[in-house]
Amino acid sequence: MTSIWKKTVSNKGAGMGFIKYIDIDWPDLFRPILTSKTNFFNRIRVRREVIPIIFVPGAMGSRLKHGKKVVWDPDDRVGMFNRYGRKKCTPAKRKELLIGPQFDPEWLQVSEDDAKHNQKFFSMTDPWRDHRGWGGVLWTYYGELLEELQNYNWNKPVSSGDKDKKKELAGKCFEFPVHAFGYNWTDSCANSGKKLAKKIDEIIKGYKAKGRLCKHVILVTHSMGGLVARSACCIKHQQIGKAQDNVLGVIHGVQPAVGAAAAYWRMKAGFERTGIVSTISAWVLGASGEEVTCLLGNAPGGLELLPTKDYIANDGSKQWLHVTLKNGKQISLPKSDPYTEIYRIGEQTNMITNKLDAPFWRLVNPEWLDPTDTGAKRRKSNITDPWVEYVTCLSLAEKFHKNLRTQFHKSTYQFYSDGLGTVDKINFKHEEFFYRKQPTLGVEIVVPSRVVSSRGKSIMYTDIYNQEITAPLSEPHKTLVASMSSIDDYREGGDGTVPNCSGSALKECDGSKILFTSKFNKIEHQEVYNERKGKDFVIKAVRNFALKRIEEGIKEGGVGAAN
Repeated sequence: MTSIWKKTVSNKGAGMGFIKYIDIDWPDLFRPILTSKTNFFNRIRVRREVIPIIFVPGAMGSRLKHGKKVVWDPDDRVGMFNRYGRKKCTPAKRKELLIGPQFDPEWLQVSEDDAKHNQKFFSMTDPWRDHRGWGGVLWTYYGELLEELQNYNWNKPVSSGDKDKKKELAGKCFEFPVHAFGYNWTDSCANSGKKLAKKIDEIIKGYKAKGRLCKHVILVTHSMGGLVARSACCIKHQQIGKAQDNVLGVIHGVQPAVGAAAAYWRMKAGFERTGIVSTISAWVLGASGEEVTCLLGNAPGGLELLPTKDYIANDGSKQWLHVTLKNGKQISLPKSDPYTEIYRIGEQTNMITNKLDAPFWRLVNPEWLDPTDTGAKRRKSNITDPWVEYVTCLSLAEKFHKNLRTQFHKSTYQFYSDGLGTVDKINFKHEEFFYRKQPTLGVEIVVPSRVVSSRGKSIMYTDIYNQEITAPLSEPHKTLVASMSSIDDYREGGDGTVPNCSGSALKECDGSKILFTSKFNKIEHQEVYNERKGKDFVIKAVRNFALKRIEEGIKEGGVGAAN
């Protein structure tokens, strides 16, 4: 039988006879192997194919550094709290660390070469894990998955079905070395997708250079990593990735496929605080709208998590932002375009009314984009206006959304989680401004019953024209209060971050359908790969991709299947 390797015969003493070694490529396992001599012990040596598994983490799931200084490493909880959780870490200082004077895609790099951190996963039997990118992703949330996939016995029995019998040969036919791809999550997913596509190509060429059979990789993603992987594999817009043919299959976990309304909520009120753990996390991630906006508002990657034109709320409505004005009028947005109707509204003057156009439901308060204080470096005179910087970043996000839409790799499995309180739409109430007058130093001042807040909630003062104002007007009766829905108003409908409507949004595109979608119950967004269900889903999907590759090899035959 023909093999990519010359068949060799080694005549060695072996008890009653000799051993004949027959070297074959894995597809030859599924055809008769002819021998020409008797009285030999025939030993088959299979040349396996390498199918690297590449894990792509979610937003804030990659360890980042600026220069030699690590600035984002949630595995270092004490360091993160000292860096971002203390009062001295003002919004200005936070922006200085993660964005710099203005957004630059090269400001942050992935930190993979931290020897102290990499001791967390060092193994004497597999000492090359750091060379496969493991050091660039968070060990706390992803370590269990990486370890289990790397050490998994792919020859383990599955069941009695004919196809499943072939699945049990996965370990005989293939090796699945586990790689990790950390990325700068402040940058556009389009750029990260291009880098992933390049990394895929490098990994395949690297194994081939060692004389190994390697044709495809398998991608496993978490959250935002799904957007990066899809952009790497994008078909219609080849300028994004071009990795489609190099990828055997993709496994998406809790992906905000068409964005998440939580991104809007957090840019108004900070990260959710529903208990002790989430409160501490919010201190680090951003406890107020100011702390979140100064980062996400200056980062294309952050803005790409906002609801896209394809976003549909859990109730099936295209309008996910609802405003009830004091006069009872209802405003539901977007009517067609969230970028012009919600995201791009700033503080420009309305050319018709000649009044300031800053409705309270706009995404961004421009004053929050470039906070300044004595604890941060002062802005350089040649830096672009903060609002112009924001619009530039938003335009990159809009372009990415437009190019990607709902495209996905033709061989895709996905899962999402349901049953936890999750923001899927935003509601604003416009209320009367209650106040009392209090004499101070002989002058009556207005004392409001509700004060402005962006810490865990969003409460704003507005005038009678629905424009956001920083303080009550001198005529208090012309002041109103706008308050956004509380996180306690959301009882279920997602994993705490990604709503069902986005986690399950990918269904069919260009004649291809999602191969399988699974819904988990009450598994929190960040913990899905620490849960048994998440790991089992990945393992089963990898087996299915291995079966697909086996059937391709049988159909194509011999050497051509393995090359």
